[in-house]
Amino acid sequence: MKKLIYLFLNILLFSCSIESVILSESASKGIDDILNFYGGYCEYSVGKVVATDEPTTTYFEVKLSKSKGVEKFKKDSQFTSSNIAYRLYRNLTKEEKSNYSEIRTIIIFESGITKKYAFKTDELKTVDNKTKTVDLVVDYIKG
Repeated sequence: MKKLIYLFLNILLFSCSIESVILSESASKGIDDILNFYGGYCEYSVGKVVATDEPTTTYFEVKLSKSKGVEKFKKDSQFTSSNIAYRLYRNLTKEEKSNYSEIRTIIIFESGITKKYAFKTDELKTVDNKTKTVDLVVDYIKG
């Protein structure tokens, strides 16, 4: 039953008009931020997983490949993935941030190895708040 619901939602998602697939300006800035930092080729998708026995998960997924930048951090792919998720998250509007429960990342290394991670938006919100505090402290020390 779970697979049937998931299949139905995917069909529904891909049968929507082209306008619903176009990135918002803020999400586009997030993708640009990722590409400016890591380089490479980036794909994105938005999805929803609905199951009768689990809460609904709405996610924004970013797939990064052909990136020289991520190759440097191959041994710590989770750190790189969390940075990718955060770079997207910090560029979203407040409304968009509340639309997603997860930011998912997929990194495809030159060797063909694929690493997948998911980050809860609540966790990314905490990181964002703490980063802003750190930035204020650094600016105060510099000034």
